[in-house]
Amino acid sequence: MRIDKASIVRLITRLVVALSIWLVSALIGALYVTICFKIGNLNYPEGALPVVIYYAGVVVVLFLLIMALTVFVDWGWRFSTLFFLLGVAVGVVIDAFSDKTMERNVFPLEFLLWCVFFIPAIAAGKSLGGSLRKNRQSRAENSSIKVPTH
Repeated sequence: MRIDKASIVRLITRLVVALSIWLVSALIGALYVTICFKIGNLNYPEGALPVVIYYAGVVVVLFLLIMALTVFVDWGWRFSTLFFLLGVAVGVVIDAFSDKTMERNVFPLEFLLWCVFFIPAIAAGKSLGGSLRKNRQSRAENSSIKVPTH
């Protein structure tokens, strides 16, 4: 089997694109959980309803974000859930070590809690976004508008 320069360049290009997508996925995860922590530290009224609204908002916003990435961004359908969750883990650890207001020795459980909220939102967002992207592409094929396909 002979390897030529073009195939090496294609391989390197694919590797760089994959690494970039993984890095962006991890950064989005770290930033998202950090923003959630900052919003969660605001003063809310007492009771269970504000907590439920907060977590529901976190899940809905993530669902919409992933769905929009999948539908409208060329690399969105390759968004990596694993690297997003690694970014979430990094964000939880950074927040746990930088938070001086209370002792946070159970931050691994915090990470698991965030995963329980995030994984269904990501899965549903990618699934619905993929369906919407296919519908969008099929409509574009039937009209004169060209939509990038990969």
